[in-house]
Amino acid sequence: MSLYWIEDDVTAWAPAKHMKEEDTPEGKMHTLVKLDGKKKVISDKLLKDLETVEQLELDNILPNLIDLESFSEGIILHQCGERYKREKIYTFVGTILVAVNPFKRLDIYNEEVIAHYKAAAKTSETPEPHVFSISSAALENLVNDQLSQSVLISGESGAGKTETTKKILEYLAAVAGKDTRRTSSVNVADQILRSNPVLESFGNAKTGRNKNSSRFGKWMELNFTTGGKIKGCRIVNYLLEKSRLCFQLKNERNYHVFYMMITDEEAKSKYKLADASMYNYLNQSGCEVVDGRDDNEEYIDMMQAFNDLEFSAEHQDNIFRTLAGILNLGNVSFAENESKEDTMKVDNMSYLQTACDFLGIPADEVGTALCFKRMETRDGVIQIPLDNTKCKDQRDALGKEIYFQMFNSLVRKVNDTIFKGEGDPGKHGDPLTCGVLDIYGFELFEINSFEQLCINWCNEKLQYFFNSVIFQGEMAMYESEGVDCAKIVFADNLPCLDLIEKKTTGLMSMLDEELVVPNGSDEKYCQKCHNAHKDHKYYADDRKNKNDFIISHFAGPVVYRTDNFMEKNKDQLAPVLCEALEASKNQFISDIFGFAKAEATAPGGGSPSKGGAKKLTVSKKFKNNLDQLMTSLDATAPHFIRCVKSNSKQKPLEFESPLCLRQLKYAGLFEAIRIRKSGYAYRFSLEHFVRKYYLCCAAGQGLDEKAYAEAIMKEMQNKSNGEITADDWAVGTTKMFIKSRKPRMALEDIRNQALSTHVIKIQSFFRMGICKMRVWADKWAAMRKAKEELAKKRVEAEKKRAEMDKRKAAKEARLAEENKRKEEERLRLEKIKEEEMAKKRDELKAITVVQGVCRLYHAKRIAKKMKMIKLLSSAMTQRDSNLLEVAIKQATTSQNGQRSLATADRKIKNLSERARAVLGELYEEQDLKGEILLAIESHDLPELERVLEIAAARNMMNAPEALHAKSMLEELQKSWGAKERLEMLTFMGNINAVLENADELKAAIDNARDFNVSVDDIAKAERYYDKVKKLIPIRNKMRVAVEIASRKMILECVDERKEFCKFHGDDFCKEEATAMVNMLRMFSYERQLRGGEQIKAPPLSAEAEGGVAEDHGFDDCRLPTWAFAQFKTISEADDDKAKEYEILKIEKRLDGDFDKMNEVRRVFKWVVNFATWRHPDHEAQIEKKYGGGAENDNLVTGNSKHRSTLKKTAPPADKKGKQTKEELKSGSSQRDRSKLKSSVPKQRLNTKKKSSGYGAGATKTKAHAKTPKSDQKLKEMMKEYSAFYDTHRIPLDWCP
Repeated sequence: MSLYWIEDDVTAWAPAKHMKEEDTPEGKMHTLVKLDGKKKVISDKLLKDLETVEQLELDNILPNLIDLESFSEGIILHQCGERYKREKIYTFVGTILVAVNPFKRLDIYNEEVIAHYKAAAKTSETPEPHVFSISSAALENLVNDQLSQSVLISGESGAGKTETTKKILEYLAAVAGKDTRRTSSVNVADQILRSNPVLESFGNAKTGRNKNSSRFGKWMELNFTTGGKIKGCRIVNYLLEKSRLCFQLKNERNYHVFYMMITDEEAKSKYKLADASMYNYLNQSGCEVVDGRDDNEEYIDMMQAFNDLEFSAEHQDNIFRTLAGILNLGNVSFAENESKEDTMKVDNMSYLQTACDFLGIPADEVGTALCFKRMETRDGVIQIPLDNTKCKDQRDALGKEIYFQMFNSLVRKVNDTIFKGEGDPGKHGDPLTCGVLDIYGFELFEINSFEQLCINWCNEKLQYFFNSVIFQGEMAMYESEGVDCAKIVFADNLPCLDLIEKKTTGLMSMLDEELVVPNGSDEKYCQKCHNAHKDHKYYADDRKNKNDFIISHFAGPVVYRTDNFMEKNKDQLAPVLCEALEASKNQFISDIFGFAKAEATAPGGGSPSKGGAKKLTVSKKFKNNLDQLMTSLDATAPHFIRCVKSNSKQKPLEFESPLCLRQLKYAGLFEAIRIRKSGYAYRFSLEHFVRKYYLCCAAGQGLDEKAYAEAIMKEMQNKSNGEITADDWAVGTTKMFIKSRKPRMALEDIRNQALSTHVIKIQSFFRMGICKMRVWADKWAAMRKAKEELAKKRVEAEKKRAEMDKRKAAKEARLAEENKRKEEERLRLEKIKEEEMAKKRDELKAITVVQGVCRLYHAKRIAKKMKMIKLLSSAMTQRDSNLLEVAIKQATTSQNGQRSLATADRKIKNLSERARAVLGELYEEQDLKGEILLAIESHDLPELERVLEIAAARNMMNAPEALHAKSMLEELQKSWGAKERLEMLTFMGNINAVLENADELKAAIDNARDFNVSVDDIAKAERYYDKVKKLIPIRNKMRVAVEIASRKMILECVDERKEFCKFHGDDFCKEEATAMVNMLRMFSYERQLRGGEQIKAPPLSAEAEGGVAEDHGFDDCRLPTWAFAQFKTISEADDDKAKEYEILKIEKRLDGDFDKMNEVRRVFKWVVNFATWRHPDHEAQIEKKYGGGAENDNLVTGNSKHRSTLKKTAPPADKKGKQTKEELKSGSSQRDRSKLKSSVPKQRLNTKKKSSGYGAGATKTKAHAKTPKSDQKLKEMMKEYSAFYDTHRIPLDWCP
């Protein structure tokens, strides 16, 4: 009796028996009972639509489901589940291998299994379903047919695709591996296997469904020789999941490699890495460790794989530097820019600087690119500020692009190693290859975006290829059976493919077009799709959301949300960031982005670039990859493996039927069944068909199986009342074909009627037999009674015989017992005699032992004394307190009532006393070490000095405790010194004194941090420095005004100083104020000198000619700005050639006029020598160039001392001649921030360290610094300057 498949919540499909049929007002209703006893009532119409199954099919678990009589979801799921429970995870459905993930290690992949399948491939034996059977079939077909092969592996995350790929490669490497390299100890087959640890580390991650999920697809094309040996391999990768780098869901992880490198202490130190919890790209999901996975062991394996694949140490270093840069980039955050409203800035510049250092790109340029969008307009380039969210998006886009390009370069490097040229020519002249495709399965999530559309597009493409192959296989089977298949129609999924990829009207083409139209957007794109495809069979719009559309795929309908479709399809980084990466100082980064730039351009697709080519969009790139893949697959003989995830909990050997059924649907397995049903859905072997239906036709006796089966079908066709026609069945060479379910059910009805007829006949014969048995019942009773009496007599005879045997056995037992007693008595007497003899021997032996013990006692006593003397001497030599205590205790303690050794022996007594003295010294040393440790713990400076003096007196300075204490004493002294220096600089009580020593205070604060001075002291000093820091600019401005002899600027500074004096007193910058007053006096005296009233700023050259004025720096200054800057550059030049070059520039500007040259030079010298702040002299270079210029200079001799002093006090420069950081802290002007030095201030601190730059330099020029305060000295200066001015007056018509 047939069973029916009905839907079930737990098992998806369950077999049920038909129990009864009832007539109801709603019509005929049928009651079905499942095997677990649950009932279900359905209508007559629904019953006819149910698939049937025989109990024999349920009980018979087949390795290849193609041998089933019927194909339905229920029977396929049942067969796979039953095999899985028996740890048979592989099942064939025709040539398709279904692999169900067991989530445990099975011992079915060892060398013996490989050898078994290798041998089976050479014979006609049909092996058990196994991944090795697919591998061996592909290899055998490649060798025998000389045709390329391919293995297509698909399934959802966690189904075991990656492990299946590994097993295929392991088999091929074991059977077809060949050492093709002389320079390496690793052959190419092993290198192909070693590529897995590298690609998995960078391309795999933990997801919610899988602990080691591949987040990219790959096509591994192995090249073969004609003899079936591996020659090399080429890998092509598809659609790396870039978004995982920046975002992971709960309990998921980023790519494995980040966590692996952090577990290695050497790498962690080298690349300045912290724990995973410190990085934004790693700590989002709360999952840092994966159960059952040791990241450190995986890191070691990956590094070994790098070496096996010939990655150089420099290449590996570049990869890890790039990873470290990406992690630091992810920590970059943004904040509002207070100086510019409505703009953002990088909040933590240190992370960005570290990332850019690793990547070799400028941090300031990258920071600007992250916060602003550059747009080119007709008026030029403008910067559009971005908000915080878009800044983070820009940051993440940069990180994703760097990781993506690095992963592509990794695949290229692996290919460089394992690709050894194309395979040998095959049957059609093409290279022999065996491709393995590990690709993502059909995806359906709650929210599906552009990535899911691409993945499902790929699966739709592969399903079309799969359907074509299956259909061709069906046609080949019909031809081999001799069945006419002309009427069979194959309905494929080509319309769905056209909907996605067709030119112009396809969804992807429309998306590319939307990128180039003005004001294109995701919403407009979605609306255009609705308008263009509203009548398409496989397309529908989602009424719940206007930005969604629905595609009916082969596995079911999927709703896609078009948000960010355009941005994801464009996938372009900001041009300024691309340019920075292409020009990176890191050659590795520069190379991979240079390669990406060359690869991104193609003859068609995308938006135009500078070179005229067009940048390909993601969809266009993916379509090109798919077309190349399909071209490769079309040239091969395909083999299919469908991986299935057995349960969502990842528990061993647990089978969730609904989950597995969904995956089988997504894998396209039931599409293959649909193709089969489009022809003849039911197939029986002729032997099975005749054995099952011979009851329906008695006229076929003596015929062969084919003729008999044909006769049965004709007979049943006549009895079917038209339900079976000639087109509904066909007889092949070995099989019977039934077209659909209706004729199949008609066959069952006719068979059931025949069975009913035969059952009635059998029942009638059975009833006749019962009647005959009743008639013969009495005869049988008499015969039974006679047999019972005979059996009773036989039993009594047996009892008598058993009694006689029992008596005889008892007699024999009594005789045996008597003999045994006598033998035991004899043995007892012999034993007594032997014991007496042994007693005498023991007495003699005891006497001998007593004598030996006495001799031994005396010997041991002497040995014990010698041992004690040796122990005491050794303990004193080693100065071991524990050993001394033990030795003294043993020497002075009495044992067993005997005197102690020290009491009994004088020598031992003397040694014991000496040992006590040594022990006392050791105790004192230990006490001193304890005091040292206590002083270290308490950080007590006086105590440390005291205990170290004692340790030095006792020669214990080499002890570890003393060395530690000495080191700590030095640190504490430095810390106290730094603290004392802070106190001296901050407790002056005078803000001017603190201002004068601002540089030294800043250095003291930095020094205090280095020596761990308390935070409160540092904070107090910083508050003093913060007060002074605001006053430094006005001080510097006063110095610059005096320096350049600007009357206008001096007057401004005088006014500004008055405001500051209100808050800080009249002593505020008194030295600078005095210098300004003196300079103003200079100007006043200058007016009073002969011809002084005619002095004025020379006219501008362009004004005299009526043209546009050129500003040469003349305002109210006696010295042009350009001249001052030029001479200052000369004075600071490092070598003679540079100075000569600068002098030549001045000469050129003055048209070679030596007089003008002298005039400008002398004014410069006056400003330098008679201002309070000085510059190094440049006179030597002027004399070298022009000669004799110093004879008329009255100031040369008198100022030579100042020049030498300035050279000595000039601040130090670093190795490159640049100003050091300390020089730039409080510089005086924009022209020179480092070398404008102050004269001696009124107060100068007497600290242990050197004072500030100008204070140190003023020591030798103290008398000169006080000169401006003396009226007498001022008169002498005026007289000297008057002589100079009369001789070298600047003409009124002069200009440079």
